[in-house]
Amino acid sequence: MQAIEVPVICAPLSRPSLPASVMAELSHLPMAGRPPPDEPLHVHILVGMDYYWSMRVIFGAACSPFLLIATIQYHLEKYPPSRAVRELQTSLYMDDFVSGCDTEQGARELLTEAQSILSDAGMELTKCTSNSELVLDRTHALAGSPEDESVKVLGLRWLPDRDVFVFEDVSLPDNVVPTKRVLLSLIARLFDPMQWLAPHTMVAKCLFQDLWRIGLGWDEILPPELCDVFSDWVRGLEVLKQMEIPRSYFSSGWNGGESVSLHAFGDASPKGYGAVVYVCAPREDGSRDVCLVMAKARVAPIAAHTLPRLELLGSLLAARLVVFVRRALQLPETTPSLCWTDSRIVLGWVQADPARWKQFVSNRTALRLSRAQMRLRRSRQL
Repeated sequence: MQAIEVPVICAPLSRPSLPASVMAELSHLPMAGRPPPDEPLHVHILVGMDYYWSMRVIFGAACSPFLLIATIQYHLEKYPPSRAVRELQTSLYMDDFVSGCDTEQGARELLTEAQSILSDAGMELTKCTSNSELVLDRTHALAGSPEDESVKVLGLRWLPDRDVFVFEDVSLPDNVVPTKRVLLSLIARLFDPMQWLAPHTMVAKCLFQDLWRIGLGWDEILPPELCDVFSDWVRGLEVLKQMEIPRSYFSSGWNGGESVSLHAFGDASPKGYGAVVYVCAPREDGSRDVCLVMAKARVAPIAAHTLPRLELLGSLLAARLVVFVRRALQLPETTPSLCWTDSRIVLGWVQADPARWKQFVSNRTALRLSRAQMRLRRSRQL
């Protein structure tokens, strides 16, 4: 039976804003005896004329993810509302659970309650990992797992001792041949759900689009001028291994995000467009802490678009991204959220009635931008 990996205390987007973080594995999938006929959650199998009742939650079948989540959600309904129940309900990603707390004591209490709740379902927390020594002692007492130098959190490599995300798994095969097939393979090797590496990956994606434009075959060698771009990009992969992204947004407590604000920046070029979201929080001395949350970048469509239209796509991406981040971080709807652009044309499109414009502009300004607070970002402010 495969273990279920459940890091117990980390915020959404796999990059928590809380100082204390814990990770653990959940083993022993729930098993039960023959359930009564009125029990709602079972797997019924009809083979020929025989009728079977599944005695456990199976793992490895196409329906296994649904069965696992449904079983856990059904089990949590038996408990009164609490912090641990809410975290288990909202921060469980298939078999990964990540959460966090403002204090180490709060993390220990959350871990203890989660352990008790899951034990009632026949599950056991194992291989616990934390960036806090106080919480780590507690998790090791529960699971008895050795401390690892680095662990994977939802596919990202995390170093608990330094509390940073790294990209040390980036590797290159021997004797790389510059072809379109190899380029696509290297792009797929970079697992970057938060798109922190977007400035690097966009170079490869634009190069891949150029190869399609010239009609190059999958296994044909790249032209000399494009081969140089490919070589520079491949050398940049070694630089990615030196990058470290802090897991926690701020060194102080999160405090429910009452005083934070979100700022999204959208921009475009003839090659592509993108957006990035930052979270900002005031300090006691009047200064502000600003931290990168996530980004999103896309290659410009092959069908030619004017630069103002690409700027509009970037602004729309920023508006969508800031809404996604606010929900993922569980911030109140009243959280100040600003979208910034350096295009006066886009700002004019957004502030006017969408019915005035052609369909391309009208549809996009009416979708999301009309509900987003847009501000003009002048070039000299960059």
